[in-house]
This record gives sequence, structure tokens and C-alpha cells, in this order.
Amino acid sequence: MSSQNPLAAAEGHSRLVPLEACRGLAACIVFFHHFLLGFAPRLHGGLYEGIGPGSLAGTLAFPLVNGTAAVSFFFVLSGYVLPYRYFHTGRTGMLERTAFKRFFRLAGPAVLSTLLVGLALAAGFGFFRAAGHLSGSGWLIQMANPKTAPVPSVPGAVLDGLKAFFTGWSSYNSNLWTMRIEWIGSLLVYALAYGVARWPQRAGWVLFFGAACVIGSPFYLSFPLGAALCWLHARRGTRLAAGWALLFLAGAYYLYGYLVSQGPYKAFASILPLSTPALPRPSLHSYLYLLASLLVMQALTGWRALYQMLDRPWGAFLGRISFPLYLIHPLILFTWSSWLFVHLHGRVSDAAALWLTLLGTLPPLALAVAVMTWFDEFWLARVNRIFKARSRKD
Repeated sequence: MSSQNPLAAAEGHSRLVPLEACRGLAACIVFFHHFLLGFAPRLHGGLYEGIGPGSLAGTLAFPLVNGTAAVSFFFVLSGYVLPYRYFHTGRTGMLERTAFKRFFRLAGPAVLSTLLVGLALAAGFGFFRAAGHLSGSGWLIQMANPKTAPVPSVPGAVLDGLKAFFTGWSSYNSNLWTMRIEWIGSLLVYALAYGVARWPQRAGWVLFFGAACVIGSPFYLSFPLGAALCWLHARRGTRLAAGWALLFLAGAYYLYGYLVSQGPYKAFASILPLSTPALPRPSLHSYLYLLASLLVMQALTGWRALYQMLDRPWGAFLGRISFPLYLIHPLILFTWSSWLFVHLHGRVSDAAALWLTLLGTLPPLALAVAVMTWFDEFWLARVNRIFKARSRKD
């Protein structure tokens, strides 16, 4: 499997093309999530002040634009895929090498994404504030970063991309908040896999359960739970009847749509009284997304017909572009898309401006993704070559 995740992957697992396909689909959801947050925040409704009549939040359509749920799936997928080779081969040598190179593998494309934003801002192509005022999106006005407004600086952009792995946020590319979680979560998975290798088999459950008890964040928790699912599949198989798989997928889709206790989610108000339309509980929906992601992974790996349907060249293509798409789309939204939206405003209806902005975004986005995909594969090849050479010397 290629390693282009928003944020994970295990290099060379061609047998896991269906997982790559789902990772690519999740990256597309993140793009539409951000597009609507920027140019139609009331339609999206994902910002709590935007929830109201006509918003997708609180409806069964929300999973299609719920970027937070998609990111949760990324993390569970990382936990599952990263130890896949070891759990299916028993070779521990690869764990140490992949753990050491993980930071470098992720950092190259991440830094390039912030560098490109820095160059665009330095050249005066940042139109996000004007577009945000027109659409009523505080998210867009702040460039999706309420902490610190980016200062146009090429050296600052490079440093910002590196710092994201330690601080958990970026002024130039808000998507990099996931990098620290992905990096630390990956190291946790490698440590757990190594522990399972050193201990008797039954102790694996003790390690996974212990990690789950210690970790409070649902995002970090995704990694040991994904790894535990992979470990279980390696020992007991993954077969799942079609009926159960469909039930799992339907349940996951429903859970991915939860944000507030209204509409089809009113039942949550009585089950969990503190979860109300006026005061959502951020931690609650994150845990529900984690559960939904585990259900999707079980259905995807266990239902042979679904697995084979996704095991196609287009699935591999979606996997190749998933990490580049995740990293580069904020650049297009904050520059070209914002410029286009500003110039369409007042000339056509609001609905037409939204649709035309979306259609006008796709060609430059495709070009940017193509360039980033080339760099991602070039960078991955270089990192692999360097670490293989070092392992031979050792």
C-alpha cells in the first residue's frame, strides 16, 4: 500500500488497494468539507453557530461533507495499515526502519505545502479575507487558523511546516494539525507491534487494552484500536457475511452524520443529555466517528465482494492522490477559489456563484494535485533509498 495518507500508509502494500481507495474518498470529503465551510458555511452547518434551517448538519446528508469524520477514518486506517506487514509476516526488522523514517516521509510533502502557501501570500495571491467577508465564513477569514495569522515569509513557511509536527498546528496550512497526531500515533503503533513481537501472543491484547486505557484522545486512540483490529484479522481472518457488512456500513454512515442532537439524531439528547443542539460535545462525536471507522474497516476487509469491487486501478489512483489532495487543497481554496468567488459575487446569484466557484476550482486543483503527487512519489522514493542504504551499512 502506498503511503500517501492525510496521513498514513504502509509502503508497498499493493494488496490493500481497497483501503487506498477509501482513503482517497475520505480526502475528497475533507475537500468538500472545507469548500463549504469557506464559501457556504450556513449550508454546511459544521461550525456550531452555522447550524440552522437549511444546513446539512443534523441531517443524513452530513456524512458526505463531514471532514472531521473523514480524518478519524484516516487515523484508524493508519493504525490498521502501518503494522500490517509485521502482523502478516512476523518480521520485526521492518518495524525499526519504518519507525525511524516516518517523520521524514511525512515532513517533505507537508513542508512543500506550507512553502507554496508562503510563496502565494508573498506574491499577493491571498484573497481569503475578502471572500470570507462575502460568504460570512469566519473560518475563511482566519484562513482556518484562529491562533496566528500567517505572515508572508518563505523561510517562515518552511519552519512552520516542520513545527507542525511538534506543535500540532500550522499558520500556513491548517490541515497540518493532523501531522503531530499521525506521527506520534504511528510511533505508538510501531511500539505496540514490537511489544507484541517480544511477548507471547495473548499479551498482545494486554498491550492494546493498556494503551487504550491510557490514551484519552479519540484521535490517538484510533491508532492502537486500528492496530488491534489488524492483529485480530491476521490471526482469525476477516470474513464477514454480506448482511453484517451492510449493517456495519449503514451504522457507520449514520454515526458519521452526528454533530448535534436534532433531526435523525434526536435520540442522542435523551441518551446523552449534555449533547444538545445549543451545546454540542466535541469529544462525543469524535468517539462516535472512531466507532464508525472501526465498523467501516471491518466491513471493508471482511466483505469479499466489496473488497474486490474497490480493488481496481481507479482505487489505486485514489490512494495515490489522497495525501497530495489533503495537503494542497487549502492553497487552492485560499487563493484561486477565493479570488474567483470575490469576482463572481454580485454578478450572479449566490447559488450560481457557489457552483461556478466549485467548477472553477476543480481544474487548478487537479493540476496542483498532479504536481504534489509527483513530488510525493519522488520524495518517498528518495527516503526509501536513503534508509535502505543505511540499513545495508548497518
